[in-house]
Amino acid sequence: MRCLIFYINALLFLLTSCLGNPDNTVVSENDVVKAGQQVPSFVVSINDGTTFNSNQMGRKPGCIVFFNTSCSDCRKELPIVQQIYEEFSDSIQFVCISRAEDRKSIQAFWTQKRLTLPYSAQTDRKIYNLFALSSIPRLYIIDSLGTIKNAYTTKVSEKKLRKALEQLIQQ
Repeated sequence: MRCLIFYINALLFLLTSCLGNPDNTVVSENDVVKAGQQVPSFVVSINDGTTFNSNQMGRKPGCIVFFNTSCSDCRKELPIVQQIYEEFSDSIQFVCISRAEDRKSIQAFWTQKRLTLPYSAQTDRKIYNLFALSSIPRLYIIDSLGTIKNAYTTKVSEKKLRKALEQLIQQ
């Protein structure tokens, strides 16, 4: 009987964890920031020699992506983000920030996939840990006032990402 109760509880846990939040909004104990909160304060150097300062995003909304090119889900999501970047880069600020990965390996992946997204190579988890403790890819949609509007903690579809950005632009 105990065994049956254990299996039923395990099945219920698995079913509810798969359902998750329908918009992938951050809800786990591994998350430091959630939708509705202000973006953490940080400054990073971008691969083109410029800097990105989360406190000085200006009036332009933003999209921050955390990744590592050895992550299979990240490798699948980055080309999707590239397509969105090409469409929205005039009205949305994009920055991809690596989680503990050097510039050389990122540049090799960017070249292989012909990506033009701006990125910041971070060899540690200092910036990443302002947002979360584990799990990539992560994608944060931020309004022009610095408020996190959407936080995706798993792969996000092109359709869902496009819809979130279109809504942000219309605000």
